[in-house]
Amino acid sequence: MNIICILSPQRIILGGSVLKQPTLLPIIIKETSSLLNKYIEADEITQHIDRYIVPANPRAGILGAICLAERELNTSRDLGNEIR
Repeated sequence: MNIICILSPQRIILGGSVLKQPTLLPIIIKETSSLLNKYIEADEITQHIDRYIVPANPRAGILGAICLAERELNTSRDLGNEIR
């Protein structure tokens, strides 16, 4: 709840093997909603909390690694063009 109130994120994405437990995410959503107790009056939180707190893509780790590798490759190419 503190993260929501202090940082006001557009979405909370939870990941890790613990979330493979099918009952955990609904408990987190319900407890977060209860703790907020309509303190924040944003529809995306009060009406659509199940779209606000979401599980990460199971392939997020590998997709992130691919993006970082692609960025590094592009940076290396740009530096190579500057040297010539």
